[in-house]
Amino acid sequence: MNYWIIFFTGLTTGGLSCLALQGGLLTSTMVESQTKSARIRSIILFLISKLTAYTILGLILGFLGEVFTLSPKVLGGLNIFIALFMLGVALETLKVHPIFKFFLLQPPKFLRRLIFKQENEKSSFTAIILGIFTVLIPCGVTQAMMALAVSTGRPLVGATTMFFFILGTIPVFFILAYFASEIGEKFKNIFYKIVAVFLIILSIYTFNHGLRLSGINLSTPKNSISRNSVIDDNTQKVTIKLDNKIGYTPNSIILKKDVPVELSVYANSATTCVRVFVIPSLKVNKVVPEKEPLIIKFTPTKLGKIPFTCSMGMYQGEFVVE
Repeated sequence: MNYWIIFFTGLTTGGLSCLALQGGLLTSTMVESQTKSARIRSIILFLISKLTAYTILGLILGFLGEVFTLSPKVLGGLNIFIALFMLGVALETLKVHPIFKFFLLQPPKFLRRLIFKQENEKSSFTAIILGIFTVLIPCGVTQAMMALAVSTGRPLVGATTMFFFILGTIPVFFILAYFASEIGEKFKNIFYKIVAVFLIILSIYTFNHGLRLSGINLSTPKNSISRNSVIDDNTQKVTIKLDNKIGYTPNSIILKKDVPVELSVYANSATTCVRVFVIPSLKVNKVVPEKEPLIIKFTPTKLGKIPFTCSMGMYQGEFVVE
């Protein structure tokens, strides 16, 4: 497991997508009457409690890994839901229609009352509680990391995975939250519109990944490398190698209908989400071991395409059954 790759994922796409869903909770920790130092303290406490909560969650997911795994289609459905939710948040930010106000998540009423009643020096409790509440609204990228934590089947690895991912999201949260609290109202509106545009792009990206995890590919694999299976002892032998940059080699494999397949997937030093090999229609969602191949056996019984992808829907490939 390459934790630096996981950290970088949080620093980039993870930070922005998480901010789209959890930014409302973060801004709820900062009230207008707070001083600059008090706002900084609120942001820091919020992020520390979030990091702690997700690390504990990763520990629990690692424990559950051997007996509980979300199916690819469930993960795909969650990604599609999150994508639509991010789109709704973006459209509300742009004030397209009043109906989109329902997409803005608010903390529970009792916490909102606490926020307004507390004085500046007593707001720490609210920041900590709201930071913990973020585990209830994970973004699409966070879900992928949670699935990776489950797939490890090891509590400490699951906890470390979530720790490094959330640690990567912290700089984005801190900078944007602090910046938003310091700029004037005019520039704040411009800033929010820019963020909304990024959210729309990210929602389209996440929606497409959700479709892939659900077994729906709207496009053919990029830089398609096609291979025929090799039939040996009435079994189709197929080998796929993973790569951090291009995903799968080959990424298009021609199979014969009704002939058993023995698929060998080699990690080939891959460290990103491509290590989690997913075949949605076959309910396959497995981590490729580092030193030995992942062996998958199945028999294609229908003509057509069988898509495969990674745990985040970023990389794609397909079996073509003839």
